[in-house]
Amino acid sequence: MKTFLHFKQTFLNVALLFTGIASGVLAKAQSLPVLSEGLKFDNFQMIAGTNLQIGASYRFLDVTTNVDAIVTIDSLVNGAKVNKIDDNGNGVGYIAAFQPAIQSGNIIGNSYAVFSLQFVQKNTLTPVILQSVNATALDLDGGSNLKEFVEIGYGEGATMSYWMGSPDIQVTQLPSNAFFGRNVLGIERNGIDTSSLANMFTATKNDVTSFVVKYGTITTNRSAATRQFSLYMKGFTYPPSTLPVSLTAFSASLNNNKVDLTWSTASEINVSHFVVEKSTDGTNYNDAGIVF
Repeated sequence: MKTFLHFKQTFLNVALLFTGIASGVLAKAQSLPVLSEGLKFDNFQMIAGTNLQIGASYRFLDVTTNVDAIVTIDSLVNGAKVNKIDDNGNGVGYIAAFQPAIQSGNIIGNSYAVFSLQFVQKNTLTPVILQSVNATALDLDGGSNLKEFVEIGYGEGATMSYWMGSPDIQVTQLPSNAFFGRNVLGIERNGIDTSSLANMFTATKNDVTSFVVKYGTITTNRSAATRQFSLYMKGFTYPPSTLPVSLTAFSASLNNNKVDLTWSTASEINVSHFVVEKSTDGTNYNDAGIVF
């Protein structure tokens, strides 16, 4: 297929993004090194509030050398409940991961728990800054009527990566700069496993002293099901994925103060549309047009 588009001459760089129906949102994946050591959330004690209620705070000891993490239940939205702050009793998942068990709010729509995590010096409340923190949301799955989601809020400057081969999830960056990942395929996967690349994504940020995580479900029927979530504080390398388009030619030419873009493809697999982005600095891009 050959496509032609023209724009005003207001930009210097052009990026062409291919978005496939199967993959939902196209994320710009970045390679992260596999870490032999991450943060360990395997030993905690309650330090404030009423257990499993809003305002309850827990100190996770020695998440890394001389550093503790304070985890607080900030809010419970639309009837969601925290049944376990760190569910390691059934042998599923990873002991070193933060694994809350959250009960859906028995509504149609979104219900979720909001957690804040702050890093402090060991046995104190003095904040510390960690040079680099990876947070990997594992096993985002579900069924036809209930799908899990997570929102990781690092703030400005965070990056995200996930496998775009045949993902079960869709990950988007919100205006708040948080990364929102949700299951879209509706297939229940067995266990919690880092080899299940289709159901996980990693958010990364440098110079972190605190961040926010939202865990919950999206339901189309009322449900009070309890789901085990897993936030593994490690980085992972995601294999490169092949775009669903085979691009054979791309050109840009000036035409009366406008730029004519022309591209040709040899094949298109499950492609929804083309998004053309523009930039004046080669770093920050905005949408310039969409071709269906």
